[in-house]
Amino acid sequence: MDLLSTKDKNSAINYACKLLAKGHYEACITAFENIMTKEPEEKGTCENQIGAAYFFLGKYPEAIKHYLLSLEHGFDLEMLDYNVWEAAEEHHKATGDNSYAKTYLEHFPNGEYRDAAMKLL
Repeated sequence: MDLLSTKDKNSAINYACKLLAKGHYEACITAFENIMTKEPEEKGTCENQIGAAYFFLGKYPEAIKHYLLSLEHGFDLEMLDYNVWEAAEEHHKATGDNSYAKTYLEHFPNGEYRDAAMKLL
């Protein structure tokens, strides 16, 4: 990613976020993967944004996978509580599969959406 090699990491992250906001989800994923390679301390942020891109692509299991990777790298717990639940709920609506409600509860046993997740089980 040329931007990352010539500009600071914040500029690269902002650019990748703009790709997400404009609906260029595949390009966003690629950009954040490149940022993670060059700036491993940004892995939490990058994995969360990759998760968001997959969410908007309707690929909820992939979104959850990346959100949980973000969790492992110290990304904001409150935001991830919401993100993981939202993807689990949308996956359930689309497929009837409640397994990601279980995943949500495993990682956020006292999360804000605990009661809603329990209802899906």
